[in-house]
Amino acid sequence: MRYISTPAILVVLALLVFCIYLPGVGIQYYGDDFGWIDASTAPLRHFVQVNADGWYRPLQASIYTIIQKNFGLNTVPIHLLNFLLHALLCCLIFRSMTELGYTLTPALSAAIFMALSQASAFALLSVDTFSQVAATFFGCVSVWGLLKWNTMRRERTASVKKITPYVVSIVAFALALLSKEAASSFFPILVCATVFRNYEAENKFRFIKKVFAESIPFAAVFFVYLIVHSHIGANSPSSGSGVYNFHIGSNLPINFLLDIFAVTVPISTVTIFEAFEKGETVIVGLAAGASMLLLFAVTYGLWLRRSDLKIAAVVVCFIGAAFPMILLNHVSELYVYNLMPFFSVLVGIGVSAILDAAKRSYLKHAIVACCVLMFVSHIAAIRDKTSLMRKNGERAAMLIQQLGAYIDEVPPRGELLLLNPSTKQTEYAVYLMPGLKVLEFGESFIKKTYAREDITLRIIDESDFKENIEQHKTTAMILGLTGDTLSLIAKPGVKVKNGGEQHAVRNG
Repeated sequence: MRYISTPAILVVLALLVFCIYLPGVGIQYYGDDFGWIDASTAPLRHFVQVNADGWYRPLQASIYTIIQKNFGLNTVPIHLLNFLLHALLCCLIFRSMTELGYTLTPALSAAIFMALSQASAFALLSVDTFSQVAATFFGCVSVWGLLKWNTMRRERTASVKKITPYVVSIVAFALALLSKEAASSFFPILVCATVFRNYEAENKFRFIKKVFAESIPFAAVFFVYLIVHSHIGANSPSSGSGVYNFHIGSNLPINFLLDIFAVTVPISTVTIFEAFEKGETVIVGLAAGASMLLLFAVTYGLWLRRSDLKIAAVVVCFIGAAFPMILLNHVSELYVYNLMPFFSVLVGIGVSAILDAAKRSYLKHAIVACCVLMFVSHIAAIRDKTSLMRKNGERAAMLIQQLGAYIDEVPPRGELLLLNPSTKQTEYAVYLMPGLKVLEFGESFIKKTYAREDITLRIIDESDFKENIEQHKTTAMILGLTGDTLSLIAKPGVKVKNGGEQHAVRNG
């Protein structure tokens, strides 16, 4: 099949991604983002040391260092990089599907779904998530390179060109691992791709030998990565009850079902979470219904194409992409991005199969109308999430600016306490962050900003403050929060009594 040129598709998808996510360009640092502010380290140094938070993500760390050295805290370059990789990934999905023999409709449908799904908003709009976008992109490039190499071998392409995709695949896998630990899920996916392209029922011994031989370079890369990861003392997965600990139990099916819900629901997950917290069953029911409708449609379409063995391979890759993050004791919308490329392919194949099966024109028109409505809903969800994240960044910058009026009054080697007020506001991911949550993990950055690295700066919950302060002479300056305004509760050396404690509560 003659497919539309990749450059043309790239331009269209890049423009589509840019237009949809344009309001999110330049969202400021807040929350976890502050942990990635470090322009003092040499970029290449990050490849032999852990990040400040204990993780080993040298590709993101080195790129951020270069950006911060040249652009300061301007996040526009970071967001543009995210959008570019996302557009390239959409283009890769389109190209891969056409090379696997699929027609324009499923290939383009898959690429557009990947481009517009609100499930990608977390990864694309956050400042500290380049690692997730890059890990998924390079992991998919690795899979594509391996499949391309096998195809070229079968076509007996010139020897010099024949080996290039295989080398690209190995290098891309290494880059994926250097982006984020979650890319380890691509190792079994690559083995699966090798099995898929080399399967020979009549000669099992030769088949096993081919799979083993082709997997050795990827295993070697993975093994070297694990050695480096362990040698420098980076955080490693361990069992336990902590948020980032692994566990095998009911969390597996729950996490996987939540992942499926996140990739299928066309309504903003923020809206759904708020509705769930408030007991608004109508909204939750509509969201669940929309999710099940898409899942049913895709499943039915895939059933119509059940003779296509490539679908089974994509399903296996989709499930494999959920690991190892599915083993965690918590689920995050961010991790869904790893699954999105494979789910988008399934959506493209399934929806196009239903269109082909519809015999009457009005049915085709109804299916197209539903698809358009779904994409409009996704775009609205992206805009909603963008607005919330932008406001969080603005609030963080405003609160840091307000600290300037107080931080110089803290004595040398003194302590500054920020009381996070008790609130009934819903907290969810990076979107709903009430009170001083937007400044968490920013203590070091704040002290550097005001050249007060001699002091201790802590953000504590107001309830903890009330339990521990009682009546004693504090050595800390204490600030409370009223709305979006910081206010002075106590200066160093002032005795905080019950009246002052009540004043703190009122300000909260």
